[in-house]
Amino acid sequence: MENDLLRAGCPTWWGGGTLRTLSSQSNFGQGPNPSYDLNPNPGRNPQKGLMASMASRFYDVEQFREWIFRFWSWNLYRKNKVFSYTLKHYGPNTAAAHFVLTQGGAVRFQEQEWLFPQDKNQFLGNSHHFQKLPLEEVDASGCLINYYGLENLVFLPSLRSLKLCGCPYVDDWCLSRLHSLGGSLQELSLAGCPKVTERGLACLHHLWNLRRLDISNLPAVSEKGLTRILVEEMLPDCEVVGADYADGLVPLSEDERGVEEKAAAAVPGAPRGQRTLWNREAPSGMLPRRPFPCLPHPGLIDTPELPGTPP
Repeated sequence: MENDLLRAGCPTWWGGGTLRTLSSQSNFGQGPNPSYDLNPNPGRNPQKGLMASMASRFYDVEQFREWIFRFWSWNLYRKNKVFSYTLKHYGPNTAAAHFVLTQGGAVRFQEQEWLFPQDKNQFLGNSHHFQKLPLEEVDASGCLINYYGLENLVFLPSLRSLKLCGCPYVDDWCLSRLHSLGGSLQELSLAGCPKVTERGLACLHHLWNLRRLDISNLPAVSEKGLTRILVEEMLPDCEVVGADYADGLVPLSEDERGVEEKAAAAVPGAPRGQRTLWNREAPSGMLPRRPFPCLPHPGLIDTPELPGTPP
């Protein structure tokens, strides 16, 4: 009897069966295990749904959410790592192209056709050929590029066009890293980037060679018309598209319109309906949401030269 009890208290593998413990020994190992009702509310249907299923499997739902966030952060970091091996053996142009193609973007080398993600294996097979060519255009629209991933792109000496349309992690800090492309970058598209604000656009003054800038559909930019004016003043040789001067303007009331017309008529030599600098190309009778003083500054109005006036 004592040996049977000791034998029941430890796992047994005899008879080719499965592992059995003390709780599985019914009548000294013979017969099926007893069934227990684990429902705390007998007679009621158990709760169903995703949260109930998670609560039944995890001690703390917050711990599971934290695990998901850590995994998401690690995955984002993995996708934006620097391709150090390719950079060391093949140069910055090949490393940048490898990074963009891995992200799902497209690239174009000098005097070559566009390379798309499906051409990645072909590109890697001819990496020695592309190693001698400068990378001129990068289309990373919709890619998961963040501040750290731009490390693969900011040191390209011949990059002329960069498209970051709809990139969810491109923010103001990312735009501050583009200053090293000031001598080469001529076209930049930030259309649809949800995290880009006026502060980030102000960092683009380092891109003195920029010729075209797309700032359309930026939800974080409130005063789009005024922002376009400021960017044009900052980059006078750049064509800014995607924002109208009338964006952010509200119509004047009848009294305010009359005051504006009287103030413009009071300036000597000012033609009727002259628009001021901050209101250029705006519809007649429109002012910004934060209106400036109604009296325009004489220096902002082009007055005709009077006869006999020295130049």
